[in-house]
Amino acid sequence: MPAFNSSPFGPAVQLLYAGVPVYLFGSWGQDHSPSQMYVTSVAVTDDVATLGVTVYGGAIPTVGSLISVQGTQTSSGVFNVVGQELTAVNIAANGVGSVSFALTAANVASTPDAGVAIVPQPEVPEALSSSTGASVAVAMANSSFGGDLDRTVTAVCEFTALPTTATVSLQGSMFLDPAQFVTIGTIATVADGAVTSNGVTVTEKWLFYRALPSGVTGSGEFTCKITGA
Repeated sequence: MPAFNSSPFGPAVQLLYAGVPVYLFGSWGQDHSPSQMYVTSVAVTDDVATLGVTVYGGAIPTVGSLISVQGTQTSSGVFNVVGQELTAVNIAANGVGSVSFALTAANVASTPDAGVAIVPQPEVPEALSSSTGASVAVAMANSSFGGDLDRTVTAVCEFTALPTTATVSLQGSMFLDPAQFVTIGTIATVADGAVTSNGVTVTEKWLFYRALPSGVTGSGEFTCKITGA
């Protein structure tokens, strides 16, 4: 996501509607279809499953995405999995190739089979370092939250690579002015390369919200999203 921008010439501020998460850091291709594939063959070698596949919908998946498979018959359906992380993707531009993931099972030579596989679009993290500034701001959509009533918002971070230390704060303001944002809670804390706390829920009347990392040592990758209720 772009950094915080208070310029009147900047992009429009995204509205936060009840129940719809908005990314403060990172992104998710929710407007893109999941990767959809026919399974044409299956194999296992040393607890690594390899599926021959043909992509028939969506983009070619990427390593680290989560695959779910159903309909295969080999080895009593052991290849039918839910949410397994892809460890290798070898698919040509025409959509034909193979994908691999960890699977504890006896070795199986490559065997023709038939099934379907789906890989949802993954979240895309952003780099986190000492130079990372405030996130984009989001604005409450009043009509979705009952006018001037208090609004409950929840923010959470997910780290794909941990820095040594970091604090990510949730800030609020009535105006899109960096000088008027105040810290209203701590979203996440990292100490000694481990997440020590994560997630904050507050009930406030602020119009704008943003996330602000501080005290970052080392480097990492993360997403941060906010949801209203």
